Amino acid sequence: MKRPKLIVDGYNVIHRLEKYRRLQKKEVELAVNQLINDLSRLRASTDCRVTVVFDGKGESVEMKAGVEVIYSAKGKTADTVIERLSRSEKGRLMVVTADYQQQKVVFRKDVSRITPHELSMLIEEADEEIRSDRPVSDRTFLEDRLPRDIRDKLDRWRKE
Repeated sequence: MKRPKLIVDGYNVIHRLEKYRRLQKKEVELAVNQLINDLSRLRASTDCRVTVVFDGKGESVEMKAGVEVIYSAKGKTADTVIERLSRSEKGRLMVVTADYQQQKVVFRKDVSRITPHELSMLIEEADEEIRSDRPVSDRTFLEDRLPRDIRDKLDRWRKE
């Protein structure tokens, strides 16, 4: 089963949440980096795939801290990219935006609409889980982090 995907309208979140607006006043890149770091922790806590989309001056896609970061092409908005991604994505999808029109466009079965404030609460919950006293093993194995189907395939290859 495919892991759920979270698609975030980056500047929409930055403009709506005080935490990022304060950073943006100093420098936009500080707010962008903080949002990506927060989304990275959320991704690690929830094991969902995370994509953040920003309005851009030239289309680019890169991975930062396990988060797919997309800048839209010149003349295109993040909304356009989010609409395209939401149409092509199969399975459970969550879209974070405060833009009501955007919410209406991406709404379909298996799509949840999340406000920036709700995203902020999810990030706080993830941070709380990370800070909690849950036991941490002294030893970590790559095998434990691989999806079950990949482990099964590797096990079959090993036995051949």
